[in-house]
Amino acid sequence: PINYESLNKVGSIMGSGGMIVMDENTCMVDIAKYFTNFLQEESCGKCSTCREGTQRMNEILTDITEGRGTMENLTLLEEFGPVIKDASMCGLGQTAPNPVLATIKYFREEYIDHIVKKKCKATVCKEIVSSPCQYTCPIDTDVPVYVALIAKQKYAEALEVIKDENPFASVLSRVCHHPCEYKCKAGEGGDPVAIRDLKRFATDYGIENNLYSATEPVKKTNGIKVAVIGSGPAGLTCSFYLSKKGYEV
Repeated sequence: PINYESLNKVGSIMGSGGMIVMDENTCMVDIAKYFTNFLQEESCGKCSTCREGTQRMNEILTDITEGRGTMENLTLLEEFGPVIKDASMCGLGQTAPNPVLATIKYFREEYIDHIVKKKCKATVCKEIVSSPCQYTCPIDTDVPVYVALIAKQKYAEALEVIKDENPFASVLSRVCHHPCEYKCKAGEGGDPVAIRDLKRFATDYGIENNLYSATEPVKKTNGIKVAVIGSGPAGLTCSFYLSKKGYEV
């Protein structure tokens, strides 16, 4: 049964009695920030460790979600938690650090992504996410730009944007699993933009109008040999860029 005793047993915080269901679209760092913001407002302030401690944790989490976080911040959160729990006088303060400590324990990689890579996989933290479609693309293709160029019938320019980070644009416009479309904002109120189909249209336009040119051979290598395991689009792309940098692939 879901009641106070069962929730308390698994370490739930004392709060409003609500329950939040989360999935892959939930950012665990943002969730921790949401709870610390709620709890620092609910704190009565009779013990400073609870009121000031949760405020400081909320400030650190805000920095992390807005791209200003450091690994030292993560260490501070882990140090603050037990101090707040042990020094607080009531159940609110004693359970307040739980959302932060639990998410760090079980979703540490999400914190590291926010701090080191400045990335939010759930595309929730807007300060470090530009457009969700581009952000979700494994090679960071500037989707909004080439879609807008296609809409303006500037197909050649759109193709150049697509090719910028993608040496196998025509192939990927057919085999890509298009994660961008699952994060497309248009899909929240209807069908998402058919991004992969638009990419295919632009690449086919390039083939039909001879817009592709042969890659210039590398004239000088650095003498370092590299073996790439795998001959799919990712392996070939890796080989392509390593070759351009002078490696013998």
